[in-house]
Amino acid sequence: MTDPRKNGFTLLEILVAMVILAVTLAALYAVFRTFVTSADLVKHDIQRQERFLLGMQVMAADLEQVFLSRPPRYHPPDFNEDPDLFRFVATETGIAGNFFSQLQFTSLNHLHSGPAAIHGAGRILYYVHRHGNRFDLHRSDRSYLSEDNPDPCRDPVLIKNINAFSLTFTDSRGTEHTTWDSEADAFAFTLPTQVIIDIQTAQEDTLHQIKTAVFLPVSRTVKK
Repeated sequence: MTDPRKNGFTLLEILVAMVILAVTLAALYAVFRTFVTSADLVKHDIQRQERFLLGMQVMAADLEQVFLSRPPRYHPPDFNEDPDLFRFVATETGIAGNFFSQLQFTSLNHLHSGPAAIHGAGRILYYVHRHGNRFDLHRSDRSYLSEDNPDPCRDPVLIKNINAFSLTFTDSRGTEHTTWDSEADAFAFTLPTQVIIDIQTAQEDTLHQIKTAVFLPVSRTVKK
């Protein structure tokens, strides 16, 4: 005859089984949470890199369609004469102890962010604006006849949270410059042969950098 006390599990065995099950589920949850977190971080990093590359592609497209007035329509500016509407000017600006490049030129490439479409050559301006504790790279796209000033609330952001935005310009002799002025004799009243773009961003203590060169398709020869 079977002893009824030997049927089923004792309370101690059930408690041990529950503890083992709880430990197993906790370990599985930790592994699953780590996997999901890692996947989210990878996805976020990919999206950030895509936005980074998109900004660089926009700048390359702008520069590859740069517009330049040529002789006989163009002549070097006389004393007190207004500069050419289609000038190519690069400077360096200081913002909160940091120095960033700023570039203005005319291009046939446009990204329409407003209600009115721009046709023909438009005035493109890359500039850095401070938003709280971060610096964003903006792109202004206006009619070349427009007198509107840059507006960070209106001008789209190309790349957010940048640490550095540096432009280097190479002339026909291979000399590099950090500034440029197509209205100056020092730059032969023409454009650089190429523009080197160097941008750094910082996200969650991680530094990302992209550096590329864009060759400009036009130039001009001006008789002094």
